[in-house]
Amino acid sequence: MHHYFLARVVSMDLALRSGPEFQEPTRGTYEVEHVDLRNGEALAGADLAPAASKAFIRTNRKAPLAEA
Repeated sequence: MHHYFLARVVSMDLALRSGPEFQEPTRGTYEVEHVDLRNGEALAGADLAPAASKAFIRTNRKAPLAEA
């Protein structure tokens, strides 16, 4: 299962992340991946799944940028 979040991040300290999912190594890892919506090539090269979600994000990427 994949979850995607769109945010305008002002700052981030990954060391401050907490929760049971970070304490249990058998659950895998939780990596933050930044994808710049302004860069179509970066977005095209991003490993986003499922393909339908990637297509939706690529098609609609300008909408959140217009709000910036």
